[in-house]
Amino acid sequence: MAVAFVMQTGLRLLLPDLMESLQRHLNANESTTQQAAQIRFLTSDYLDVTDPVALRQLMLLRELGADVRVYETARSSFHMKAYIFTKASTDGSTTLCTSLMAVSMA
Repeated sequence: MAVAFVMQTGLRLLLPDLMESLQRHLNANESTTQQAAQIRFLTSDYLDVTDPVALRQLMLLRELGADVRVYETARSSFHMKAYIFTKASTDGSTTLCTSLMAVSMA
């Protein structure tokens, strides 16, 4: 997942499921055939919009094994919107890709 900004209001929609995926992997024993959850999250300090509380919440994901990175823009442009979710199953796999994920407050 790559996003220019992270806000607490948006992250709270995804955080429980992301944490559960990582926690389930940590608690799995050797007899489990589940594939390990792999979460990579890239955001930035672009325009100082990213919420510091959201960054602290992302560190919870990092403690559970997610790869969390913050790109320092140094006044350059960084306005990424990319999400790829893949789920392997016995019938094949499912992939969802989108360039925009938003909740309307209207």
